[in-house]
Amino acid sequence: MIHFLFFILNPVVFFTIGGVWLLCVGWAAWSKRVHTLVYLTLALGLLFFMRLPVILYNAELNPDESQIIAGAISLLHDPVYWRSTDEATSGPLNTYALVWPGWFGLPIDYLTAHLTGVLLAGGAWLMVFLAVRNVYDNRTARFALLPALALLASTQHFDFIHYSSEHLSLGLLAAAWLLLTRFYRQPSARLLAGVGLLTGMVPFAKLQAVPVALLTAAVGFLFALFQPRRGRHVSALVAGGLAFPALAFGLLIGTGLLKEMLFFYLIANSQYAAHTTFLQSLARFPAFLLRQPEYAAYLLSILAIVLVGLLQVIRKKEKIHWQAVALMASLLLVSAYSIIRPGTEYQHYLLLMIFPLTLLLPVFRRPQTAPSAAFCLLLMVSSLAVAATAVGMRYPKNNFGAAQHLIQQKPVSKAILTFASPGQPIVIWGWMPKYYVETQCRQGVNDGNTIRCIFGSPNVLHSYRRRLMRDMSRSKPVLFIDVTGPNSMWFNDRKQFGHEVIMPELGAYIRKHYAYVGLVDDTRLYLRKDLVKPGILAAHPAVRWQKSS
Repeated sequence: MIHFLFFILNPVVFFTIGGVWLLCVGWAAWSKRVHTLVYLTLALGLLFFMRLPVILYNAELNPDESQIIAGAISLLHDPVYWRSTDEATSGPLNTYALVWPGWFGLPIDYLTAHLTGVLLAGGAWLMVFLAVRNVYDNRTARFALLPALALLASTQHFDFIHYSSEHLSLGLLAAAWLLLTRFYRQPSARLLAGVGLLTGMVPFAKLQAVPVALLTAAVGFLFALFQPRRGRHVSALVAGGLAFPALAFGLLIGTGLLKEMLFFYLIANSQYAAHTTFLQSLARFPAFLLRQPEYAAYLLSILAIVLVGLLQVIRKKEKIHWQAVALMASLLLVSAYSIIRPGTEYQHYLLLMIFPLTLLLPVFRRPQTAPSAAFCLLLMVSSLAVAATAVGMRYPKNNFGAAQHLIQQKPVSKAILTFASPGQPIVIWGWMPKYYVETQCRQGVNDGNTIRCIFGSPNVLHSYRRRLMRDMSRSKPVLFIDVTGPNSMWFNDRKQFGHEVIMPELGAYIRKHYAYVGLVDDTRLYLRKDLVKPGILAAHPAVRWQKSS
């Protein structure tokens, strides 16, 4: 049935259904007779429908998601982060969010990761909708969230649809904004405690989103100062903000991993940036924003509508609520800063600006007043333009005919599974974390990729290499796989990036404890010597071993 609906039908039919569905959501946004629950069901149903081919695409869309999934597989066997896995700039909460399928005996793979990503995106969209409705009216919220819905549902760019480290932090921030708007309507210390708790969790999801979390907490602090019992409200915000970090630090102290976290998560990641100045990155930012067509359509249409709203307010000489304008402009600028600061220009960073742009839309309107027909029409046209631009883009990763429900194992993964079983520790030297996912083997070392053992400052290199050697001795992985070579990502020169070249001490360890068993797809496999048996290669004729080059 799924094959018939999504993969046998011509994609034109699929996108036509999506376009008609988007028009129905627009009609539901306008009609007063349509209950909010019906509107939300239609809107979130559209998101799920348009993303279903992506959810069912059980293969890698981006190596970053493979690395996070590999970490989740490892956490299922050893639930202590920074002991079993470390996903570098992606915080521990992103990885824990993917562990849930393992609790039900399901594989932790791309299908469940893509599903989790859609659920987090839909949840964030829903909470921003509720936040806008708390301040403005129902129809304004319905239409203001339409362009973001169109972008999230129709985009096919892999950087926007893979499970990235932005998904969870967006959900946490959206939930905090929702609580702030509820506090705006009906002050409560418990709401501010919730704001503090959510913003305090953001650093453990994505460090890059911390400036946005700090601004959100600062707004909560300002709200608290204007309350009659300001001391109680400020205390609730601070207590909530400290609760999760205190819990995390307590667990880290208890497991003896506090120094690990401080160095590998804070110090080492603070050095992760392109070799450009902030001003150089800022100069390139406009071009970066417009690089992806559907995102450019979303950005430009929203800015145009905001400009029209401003000109209308000036023409009618209406009062401008400068506090709201300043707040939303600050949120947008801080989000932009978070994207610019690393200087690396990965397009999934742009997810951090989707909802701050949305929150700009009603900023020149009076709260709790119905929007004009022209305002609603402009937003509907914007949504259709975004969807049409996205559908016009073709990405081979999302060809529906190529979609696959069961994970497809590459030759290297098949070779790995001739010697190791799912759940057993293996180590991959280089950057190919998809082999962990395809085999369901856990990481034998913290690093899902060994980039930081190859590139970095002397202090960082020394620390990462020392940890890798320590983890190897502790876990005694079944296999050591060196993926450097012609088919590797980034590290395609084995003579320059091979493990024995970069880390002679690792090369000596492998020679002492492991036996070279062969070359598959230009990838070297080493089996732990106590597992080597006579005729082991002959026992696995299905594996196509290459001659060593």
